[in-house]
Amino acid sequence: MKDYADIESSKLPQYQIDSKVPEGPLAEKWTNYKAHQKLVNPANKRNLDVIVVGTGLAGASAASTLAELGFNVLNFCIQDSPRRAHSI
Repeated sequence: MKDYADIESSKLPQYQIDSKVPEGPLAEKWTNYKAHQKLVNPANKRNLDVIVVGTGLAGASAASTLAELGFNVLNFCIQDSPRRAHSI
């Protein structure tokens, strides 16, 4: 790994950051993102594995929702069996 601490800033490599922020005014960014987002073909959903870490309230609901949508879901938890965790 290179150490850039002793190099002049004008000689450092130039990187372009791509933030992937949708174009347009702030109030319309989410609408523009949803309108131009690439969708997953239903025939290809079984080819994708989605990993969900945790089986608490958020993890279990995310896993069940994604499974209902047709994705292969792999759910991992630290405990020896899935359980409620701290969610009430």
